[in-house]
Amino acid sequence: MRRTSARPPALAMACIALFSCAPRPSQAPEPPAAPPTRAELTLSGLAPEPVAAEWLEARKAAGGAFRVAMRERADSYMPQADGSVKGFDYELVAEFCRVTGLELEVSVQRTIEAFFTLEGAMPADLGQGGDYSFTPDLLEKVDCYAGPFGITEWRKALADWVPLWPTRNVLAGRKGEEIDGVRDLDGKRFAVIEDSIQEKSLSTLAAAEGISISFVYGLDEETLFGLVETGGADYVLDASVVMAKSRQRHPALTLSPFPEPVITIGWAVKKDDAGLASLLAAFVRASQGNGFFAERWAATFLMDFGDYLDAVLATAGS
Repeated sequence: MRRTSARPPALAMACIALFSCAPRPSQAPEPPAAPPTRAELTLSGLAPEPVAAEWLEARKAAGGAFRVAMRERADSYMPQADGSVKGFDYELVAEFCRVTGLELEVSVQRTIEAFFTLEGAMPADLGQGGDYSFTPDLLEKVDCYAGPFGITEWRKALADWVPLWPTRNVLAGRKGEEIDGVRDLDGKRFAVIEDSIQEKSLSTLAAAEGISISFVYGLDEETLFGLVETGGADYVLDASVVMAKSRQRHPALTLSPFPEPVITIGWAVKKDDAGLASLLAAFVRASQGNGFFAERWAATFLMDFGDYLDAVLATAGS
């Protein structure tokens, strides 16, 4: 534990709008200026429901630690050389602990599988049609999974989720190799993180459409984009915010439509932990209301949160 205080389809148009939010390589990326008069968040400002207030009182009486599991990744949780930590999820969690007066304990996980194991192993068909309902091993040891997890149906069966922001998966490949439809993906290679939601989504799509695809594995998002750019894979599928952020580093890549709806990113708590879920939801609402959420978003992702929402939600009903 670490302790610390041709006319493209509507979907493609939304993706292009996302890329327009990110600075081009010739520009020095500067986050939008934070509002100068933002009020500091307070516990009373959260207006916690009785069940949330009771949870907090009980936790303080028991020692006051808030235990979270996080995965090390650049925009979520990334230790710095000077001993500090940066990342959108970490900064939100740290502010939550400041407001509530809890001590933060971070358990750093190296793989996505670590969050969804049952008796030490992740079921092979989890997320691919297997009917599971269990509390993951790690969630028995910590209070919350604080990271950018897509809230899917199979994950809802394992935990309760506190929504943070919407996203959709976007397909990127080399310029001149754009696709017009799903059938164009037959025989293509996809750069993915092993056992990620992207790999599962693509496997499900391939089975449903009767096409054959293969996977090339990388350890992180930057590696995946590099594989596509250098010809090691044909396409990468990733969340819209990752695509927007990566535009400045990989200008040779372009977007193609992908048939997937908007989903929500959130944090997980145990299914029987209604008090914590309520308290976290109150904090998220308050942080969005007073500008803290948008301020940290802009500092991390180098784009305005409102602009991002406009782009992602523009075709939500299509």
